[in-house]
Amino acid sequence: MRRALIEGHIRKLSDSLGGIRPPVTGEILYVLHAKKDFAGMVKYIARALKVNCKIRIDYVNCTDDANAKIGYPEHISPFGTREFRNTKVTLYLHQAFLRAAPCDMVIFAIAHEFSHVVLASIGHELKSDEVAADLTAMILGFRYFYLSGNRYDKEGNQFETDIFLKLWREFNKRLLGHVYIHVTCGYLTMEEIQFGCSLMEEIEKTQHKNK
Repeated sequence: MRRALIEGHIRKLSDSLGGIRPPVTGEILYVLHAKKDFAGMVKYIARALKVNCKIRIDYVNCTDDANAKIGYPEHISPFGTREFRNTKVTLYLHQAFLRAAPCDMVIFAIAHEFSHVVLASIGHELKSDEVAADLTAMILGFRYFYLSGNRYDKEGNQFETDIFLKLWREFNKRLLGHVYIHVTCGYLTMEEIQFGCSLMEEIEKTQHKNK
């Protein structure tokens, strides 16, 4: 586990982002996901992250490995300004991913992409760092979705288009009898996610004591 890297990023990012935010609740997002209202999910997640710019969603079928991508201006306006609110960004969501992935994974994939916009708009030195984007989403309230979203129920939603996951599912089912398959979606291992969540909880408690 990259313990020193993860801890260093969390402390640096939390200082720049105004601290650790309370966890976002998922009830509304689960309802939206059940209705396949992905646009509604995007809007809700963007609002939770305070990304109030102009967002376009493009549902794509592509051959690369990206479940989601985001496009925004190279010189994006500062976060929270009028110019930022008028900034146009495009969120690309892979249709196969949306069809197959469990709700929690869709949530943190979208939160990850918007975190790139947050980091770029505050001019953070880690704005191009994928690990930092995952940690930013966790710091800004989506950490528990990373915990739950990185597990696949072997009897539930699977990436049927991904041969590795199909083979891994059969291996687990026939030889190991596992209830869950661990799948990493994003740039953190499960151990790093668990460590990050624990550290963020400690920092959040300190924040409350210092108020």
